[in-house]
Amino acid sequence: LSDERLEAKRASKLYVPQRATLESLLETAGGQKVLRIVLKCDTQGSLEAIVGALKQIETKKVNLEIIHSAVGPISESDILLASASDAVVVGFNVKVESMAVSAAKREGVQIKLYSIIYELLDQIKDAMAGLLEPELRETVIGHAEVKQVFQLSRGIVAGCLVTNGRIAR
Repeated sequence: LSDERLEAKRASKLYVPQRATLESLLETAGGQKVLRIVLKCDTQGSLEAIVGALKQIETKKVNLEIIHSAVGPISESDILLASASDAVVVGFNVKVESMAVSAAKREGVQIKLYSIIYELLDQIKDAMAGLLEPELRETVIGHAEVKQVFQLSRGIVAGCLVTNGRIAR
């Protein structure tokens, strides 16, 4: 029994929670990706303006989901909510309570603070656009015929003859 307790204590010390960051926040949900945020603002007017601007951001492959939005400082309950829903806490002109900072470190939740609305919107747009899978295109620019393969100390090299087009490295 004591060995089990020691093992559980050691495992809890080794466990580092892997929570959402703004850069790694999108999770696949049936082909559609979801970016979840908890939004806190200093005034009701700025909260309504930011929520309205965020709702205007539309992409086909990424949904922006505002889990919670409220006026006031970022509290420990906001961190716990973000942790439970794999969200990022976004604050606009607000302070972060000391208990919330320790809870964020403990839970592995990222807190982003902004004082300019356009920076907040640009960061959210960049997070949504940057985390999409890049579209890969393969364009054939030429064809070559392998004449001979050489074994060198730094690797294998193929001697080729370009049959049409051009070859680029």
